[in-house]
Amino acid sequence: MEVLKSGAYFYKHDYGRNKRGRKWLVLSNDGLQLKWRSVGATEVVQAGDGSAQSSRGDSSARRASGGFSARGLVKSSSFSRFSSVPLSDVSHIIYGPYTDTFAKKTAHDRVDHRWVCFSLVLRESRTLDLAMEDEGSLLTWLLGLQQLIVYFSPDATMSSERWTLPKLQLQKLRLKVSGESDRTGQGPYDVVLSAVLDAAQDKQKNGEKATVLQAAWRRRHVQGKFQSAVGEMMEINGLIEGLAEREKELEERQAVTALKIEKAMKIAESEEPPPKMPTDKEMANPKKMQEYMLQMGEYSARQQLKLAAMESEVRENQQATAQVNQLATEKRQLQDMSKRLQFSLTNDQMSSLSTEDAARVAEIQQQLGVTPRGSIKATNVREVRLYKETQTTRLGIIFHQSTPNELDVATDMTPRAGGRQPVVMPVIKVLDKAGIAGTCPELHEGDQVLSVNGHAALSNVQTVQMLREAVGPVVLAVRETVISKTPRGVNSTRLPLTGLRPINQS
Repeated sequence: MEVLKSGAYFYKHDYGRNKRGRKWLVLSNDGLQLKWRSVGATEVVQAGDGSAQSSRGDSSARRASGGFSARGLVKSSSFSRFSSVPLSDVSHIIYGPYTDTFAKKTAHDRVDHRWVCFSLVLRESRTLDLAMEDEGSLLTWLLGLQQLIVYFSPDATMSSERWTLPKLQLQKLRLKVSGESDRTGQGPYDVVLSAVLDAAQDKQKNGEKATVLQAAWRRRHVQGKFQSAVGEMMEINGLIEGLAEREKELEERQAVTALKIEKAMKIAESEEPPPKMPTDKEMANPKKMQEYMLQMGEYSARQQLKLAAMESEVRENQQATAQVNQLATEKRQLQDMSKRLQFSLTNDQMSSLSTEDAARVAEIQQQLGVTPRGSIKATNVREVRLYKETQTTRLGIIFHQSTPNELDVATDMTPRAGGRQPVVMPVIKVLDKAGIAGTCPELHEGDQVLSVNGHAALSNVQTVQMLREAVGPVVLAVRETVISKTPRGVNSTRLPLTGLRPINQS
């Protein structure tokens, strides 16, 4: 109450005039009403509620000063007049710029921070929209006004509908996060993470906790980028595959129409051969050459008429040719994008590195917490496409509970927290023929699953979870191991799989 009666500076926003004016806001001595008057941009007001002046202003004081301000400028009598609103007329407080008055402000006019804006909603649905100049005592004002509004309210209010100090602090934090998100273009979670990192750096610049926090944040950030890159690469490869199929169809249509045109032209040529080519002696005779040119013109005109009769085939051939060229351009662009996203190192590339460079690559992979093996473009990695109609559809893939002894865990490069937990590679133990994957000729018992829909399969448990949650197309990146074998009862000949459709082969 003492803070409210001492007064503070606010900016009052008017709805009708779209105006923002600096005001001196104060609670009256009796605590019944909120009063304000206009003040200059740098004017300082003594603490108090101005009770010596009437609600219409102190006219005697103005007459004594001659109506002049300290700068010698004449002020309107309304400039120092107090306006007021009884707190019994206020129904509730809206914390944040959420009323129509704030909403109609353009981006250029929004000079006040979100977390200093609030509105008093009057019972006749009018609002008093304010923004505090100094946010130091903002929560004190909001909490004090809330207590007075509840006290004077003729209707009982639920405690859950009132602003409390924890609720105000949480709302202020939300407003600050959203304001920073709009200012920087970051997402809300990135804003919070950046703030946490800044706080950690300020509090413990050389401490172990801050170092661990920063390393964890960077690892998650890079992991997310890697998974996004793998997903985008697989999506691009799917688009390239679709374009290739479409290009093949167009080329076949182009060949068919070209064959029709060529056949028709040969028939026309056999029925009416072109004029005989003149001899060297005849070419020296202008009259003979003129006759030959006239015959060729007539022959060409007749050929054009025959082509016009095949206008639909010619147009279809031209359209197919244009579409083939366009698809080739799009496919080339997607292939370039896919190459830029492929950053995995093959065994040949690793062998060409020096010992120091190879150790550095291994260190980077350990720091990332994930390896590029989720890519379907790596060496000896093949793509397998399955389809789950529902989440409960059985795939029939059973993994080893522990890594088989025949496999070298050190070559998997699958890091775990702190490096203390054992690595359990997702290696297929059994393919149940009752499931979709059990009859897929592209999957073998003993194969290692590297990724599921672009997400790296870092353990058998995680892989089972991803397969269980997947619905619709399921794209696996798998590689053979030393214990791989052909599924029981399935021909070892691999059949090419195209498109995302259910696989149900006997």
